[in-house]
Amino acid sequence: MTRKWKNRISVMNTVKLILIDEIHVLGESSRGAVIEAVVSRMKAYSDNSDIESDYGAQSSSDESRIRFIAVSATIPNIEDFATWLSSNKPRLTPALQYKMNETLRPVKLEKFVYGYYQSPSQNDFLFDMSLSYKVVDIIAKHSSSKPTLIFCATRKSVEQAAKILATSNRYIRNADHKRILYDVSKKLKETNLSNYLLNNGIGFHHAGLDTNDRQLIENLFLNGHLLVLCKKNKKKLI
Repeated sequence: MTRKWKNRISVMNTVKLILIDEIHVLGESSRGAVIEAVVSRMKAYSDNSDIESDYGAQSSSDESRIRFIAVSATIPNIEDFATWLSSNKPRLTPALQYKMNETLRPVKLEKFVYGYYQSPSQNDFLFDMSLSYKVVDIIAKHSSSKPTLIFCATRKSVEQAAKILATSNRYIRNADHKRILYDVSKKLKETNLSNYLLNNGIGFHHAGLDTNDRQLIENLFLNGHLLVLCKKNKKKLI
């Protein structure tokens, strides 16, 4: 649509706000270029006061310009993104850049960064697997016995991390907790997921699961009954 916007003026003129989720993928070689191109075209369109619509000239007032909201939980340089998303054209009134940072969190976010050596002879698959074995100690050190979300890069690594954790530890509080996990496990279609949940209190989540299974696991985690959940994410984070 943004490449052939002149054929869709009436539609383009109705766009007043663009929400970009996971803006950090801008740095990726594939999707990043697409996002950059789309945003750049929309910025150019919004800044152009001479565009003719089906109903007359578009207004050049500040109110007519498109607003951009970019969302991410992992980027540190939000000022750079805010500058890039700002209009290139002088405004009648000063531009408002509102950056939501960690000071707005109701609970202060703490960051801990650990680095692990990867041998030149070790491929990414084996290195990724080795990281999963280190997660047990990290959970014990930082979770305070509260639900922990572990991001993995692929569906396979999600299930692999859950399997490794299941052989290393159990995350079941007591008999009552065990009964809750038992009731949910019997409703799951995915056998491995059911077994990890019932025997170890561990779950995994990705788009390849049955919709009902994903919903059950999400609710269990949100209600605080699932202490460890491995989930697919583009970046590997613990």
